Amino acid sequence: MYEGTPFAQEDESFAIIPIDFLRGWLLWLNSPVDHIRFNKLDNSSFLCEHDLLIFDPNCPLDTEMTITVIRQSDWDILRNL
Repeated sequence: MYEGTPFAQEDESFAIIPIDFLRGWLLWLNSPVDHIRFNKLDNSSFLCEHDLLIFDPNCPLDTEMTITVIRQSDWDILRNL
């Protein structure tokens, strides 16, 4: 997970995923025999009916404890899996 405001960095792109997915994915990576693998990464809860974000990613109060930010390259890997 990233500390601070990663969106201020101009040289890298980021994606937002549910923190619960990240926690479950890390548990599975560290102990695949003991934990199930998440088969689906669903970000639809982040969007309204107009397909716009329902929170401000630069506001800590909006994002606290529900999302995490990952590098675009990591998102591309997860999306392909």
